[in-house]
Amino acid sequence: MRESWRVRVSGLKDGSNQIRFELSPEDVDIKPVHGCDLILTRDVIAELDLLKQVTHVYVSGTVNFQTETNCSVCAELFRRESTEELYVEFEHGQPPATGGAHELGEDELVRSFYSDDELNILPVIRDTILLNIPLAPQCRPECKGICSECGENLNKGDCACCKTAAVSSG
Repeated sequence: MRESWRVRVSGLKDGSNQIRFELSPEDVDIKPVHGCDLILTRDVIAELDLLKQVTHVYVSGTVNFQTETNCSVCAELFRRESTEELYVEFEHGQPPATGGAHELGEDELVRSFYSDDELNILPVIRDTILLNIPLAPQCRPECKGICSECGENLNKGDCACCKTAAVSSG
């Protein structure tokens, strides 16, 4: 079975190469983790330009995906559509030895390496998705959250606690 996210560099023409990838959520393989039940709800679409120049391939474009997760304010499940920019430079060869842990330089954040004749685009697409997931996702900017007393979702209306507090303070 051919992995659709692998690109043979020798198959690219010099200059610009437009490629569209459609990857299933299973291909992208983003697993929910404790405290974040994020799932991809449909195929991920990456529309990319691969600019081949000698031993370098510059990849730019967009990644479109839809996630489903719980709101960090009201805990309701919601879907979010996203289109994010992607840019990475692939260089033929091996990454330079770093001698252990070090702070990444700006150029290291957008540079990757390939060996033989193959680019693996999947990790770049996966990283683009993961880096653009909010730490505290909200179903909408005006989300009212839940009542700290009874736990009712205040987006659905005032709870008994709120009505009682309003009557006794008025």
